[in-house]
Amino acid sequence: MRKLALFVLVFAAGLVHASQVQIINPVQSTLSEGDTVDLGVVGPGQRIEVEMLTRTGENDWQNKEKDWDRVLVEPETLPGGWRHEDGLLYEKKMKAIVIVSKDAPDDEYTFSLHTFDEYEGTQPLRFNAKVRVSRDVFQFNVVQETLSAGIDQPAVYTLKFRNLGSASDAFRIEVTGGLPSQWRYTKDVFVPHNSEREAQYELAGTEQGEFNVQFKATSLSSERIYGEDEAGLQVQSNLIEDMKATGRGMLLFPSIEQIVYNLLGLIAVNAFP
Repeated sequence: MRKLALFVLVFAAGLVHASQVQIINPVQSTLSEGDTVDLGVVGPGQRIEVEMLTRTGENDWQNKEKDWDRVLVEPETLPGGWRHEDGLLYEKKMKAIVIVSKDAPDDEYTFSLHTFDEYEGTQPLRFNAKVRVSRDVFQFNVVQETLSAGIDQPAVYTLKFRNLGSASDAFRIEVTGGLPSQWRYTKDVFVPHNSEREAQYELAGTEQGEFNVQFKATSLSSERIYGEDEAGLQVQSNLIEDMKATGRGMLLFPSIEQIVYNLLGLIAVNAFP
């Protein structure tokens, strides 16, 4: 009887210490009670989503693994001005959200979360999450140095975004200078955390000229997170662009007309490079 009791105590203790939580996003880590996970870097105002599996690492008396039912953020551990959203009950993948204050200074911060099992008896597991707040979580540049197009014809720029942080975010593209205001507009682009993305931005000039276009991409989470770059735009008359186009490839015209068109293309390329 004493051996049986000892076996039960050892088995029960093993179950208690076996519980764990598996973080799968934005980083991957397996944690035990009191452990700390480094979630990486985030910008002021951004929201970081901590996603994890429901598996507890403990088995019940039928040797079936128990599930966590919910994850909660401990609000008293959050810095001032930070907000949170607790996970929902019985999610297939648990997720808690922490929203950094827009005024948060660049620094390292730690807060706590805990998981609980409502019915199967697993003891709650408390763990810590560490983040570094920085405005330098985003890079932005325009691929082309200069584009040319005819009047009312689109010049299509390729914009590159690089999100260096652990928070996904949306960025608003705008032209801040170098063009008449009526040519400008805004466009929003979503960039997942720790990833790169390209987007197209079209400009159509309504008057001839050369312009130095200033582009800016700003996080919708905080105006303190932004990138800037510039590129040239040459808007030329449609006649000039049509003439230049004649030199781009074979032309299917009668031989006499072909000579004329080729001559026009040669003139355009040399006169308006």
